[in-house]
Amino acid sequence: MKIWFTNAVLLGASASKENLEILEKLKTATGAQAKSLGAKIKDLSTATWDRDSSGVMKNILTLSFEQNPNALAKLLATGNATLTHTQDKTKWGKEFPRLLMEVRQELSAKSKSPAVIEDTQVDGTIEGTDYKAEIYTSQFIDNWSQAESMLTKNPNNIYLYDAPLKQEPAKTGRTGNQKLHGLANNAVGITTKMSYSMETGKVRSDIVRDVDGKINLDIKNAIDANIENIRAHIAQGQEVRFDAAGYGQEMLESDKNGNQYAPQTFVYLSEQLYKNFGFVNPNYLSNSVNNAVVKESVARLQETQDITDKEINRTIDDYSNHDVLEFMKNCM
Repeated sequence: MKIWFTNAVLLGASASKENLEILEKLKTATGAQAKSLGAKIKDLSTATWDRDSSGVMKNILTLSFEQNPNALAKLLATGNATLTHTQDKTKWGKEFPRLLMEVRQELSAKSKSPAVIEDTQVDGTIEGTDYKAEIYTSQFIDNWSQAESMLTKNPNNIYLYDAPLKQEPAKTGRTGNQKLHGLANNAVGITTKMSYSMETGKVRSDIVRDVDGKINLDIKNAIDANIENIRAHIAQGQEVRFDAAGYGQEMLESDKNGNQYAPQTFVYLSEQLYKNFGFVNPNYLSNSVNNAVVKESVARLQETQDITDKEINRTIDDYSNHDVLEFMKNCM
């Protein structure tokens, strides 16, 4: 990732030999080195910097994401979610996420086709078989024609989508990855809905519900069959494409009484995706803090990395937002 520094970094400072040397060093500096170098700039006008720093930051963010499609795909996958940066008590605590959301909106308008994140960490091995998995962003699939084109051009990939338990014909999916339903053999469903349409006179008859506070067994059995189907495709040498938006997110929506529809079923689904394929379903960690699978993963992480319990708790408690901030650090 390259970010082209300009004299904007020296706003309000003289173009002295010393400052120009610092500017040159900034071009290849790490984040920590840049912070140290910045403190050495002479005659810097803090008033000028405070006035113009937001514009400089936005330009840097835009260039960063334009030059890093992987990070851009992750940013756009947050949709219209409100981003926060609560750990920063300076002006950037509010200004940074505001700029990030502006950049997201502007770059989203420029995007015309499904984005694939090529650099992913969900590759692994299933029973001795190496497999590859990448992430696609279904929010860019505007119509069935575009979905068909993506599937046709990539016959060796399987694209996972939110499928209904009820048998429905192709081109009945309404939004996002549902548009893949029934279009081709490499569109592989994960059962996360009862149906794509609501029956007349019923409220949310399309959505999965836990049964007496427990996992919906019909959906559980369907998910188990889906997992085996995915594994079979992998055994045949096909690569997996997960939707960055995740699966079964509607299960976490709430009814009129404020109760989530199917949190237990959602956690089971997410466990299976993580245990079998290493895919972390959005909202999984924040909805399964005491889950054994997460704890085992954290224990392995601590064995190999210098990470504290406090950092782990923060990751679990605020996973989706923290993840956004972490990839931001990597692209700047």
